[in-house]
Amino acid sequence: MNEGRINALAEKFGGIHTDTGRKATLLRIICIVFLAIVPIGFTMDLLRKSPSAWVEGPTIPLFAIALILLYKGEYKRAAYVATVTVNLFAVAMCMIIDHASVSLLYANVGYYMI
Repeated sequence: MNEGRINALAEKFGGIHTDTGRKATLLRIICIVFLAIVPIGFTMDLLRKSPSAWVEGPTIPLFAIALILLYKGEYKRAAYVATVTVNLFAVAMCMIIDHASVSLLYANVGYYMI
């Protein structure tokens, strides 16, 4: 990762050595990882017409909103949006059963672990 960009984000929240600065940096990484992984799963599930796509689709804009809020300097609001999104996402993905498939099982376990 680009160390300068991480430090620039942390500086908005009191620097990399403050608790809020470290949390903001971690939240940024989490949002970027979800925004990199979830669209792939969404596309795959959409192509095979899986109900999981109904859960994955709405999480993409919510994580984008959290990332935008974070870059605007609103750490608490960004953290709330990301936390609620992750929890609802995990609960909903654990409740979806469309058919007995090993790949679906691995996808749900993978999302839960993230």
